[in-house]
Amino acid sequence: MPAGGPSLDGFPTLPSPSSHTLWSADILDGHVTLKAAHNSASRSLDLDESDPIRLRHHEKQIKGVMLSTLQALAECKHPSLPEDYINGAANSIRKLARAITVALNSSLKWWVGDR
Repeated sequence: MPAGGPSLDGFPTLPSPSSHTLWSADILDGHVTLKAAHNSASRSLDLDESDPIRLRHHEKQIKGVMLSTLQALAECKHPSLPEDYINGAANSIRKLARAITVALNSSLKWWVGDR
């Protein structure tokens, strides 16, 4: 299966807090989790032959881990994350989910025998 598809942007950078406080450990951990999952899934799209099992794993990570983590980050208060960050992260995850779905469908066709 040839590599291809749209080039994904990197995951948004965590902005500096606006007040004199630091981001909570929960926000920092959530951001690191999202960024690591995004980077891992993005790398799988760059492989020449992504197998359906790997792509399905990333699809489950997006639906199970990334979306729930982003929701938890959006609900954090004191300090809360800027809306621009939450929207950027959501758009990045949405693009990644679409790309993974396209690659998974293509990979399934390739592995099933439409080579």
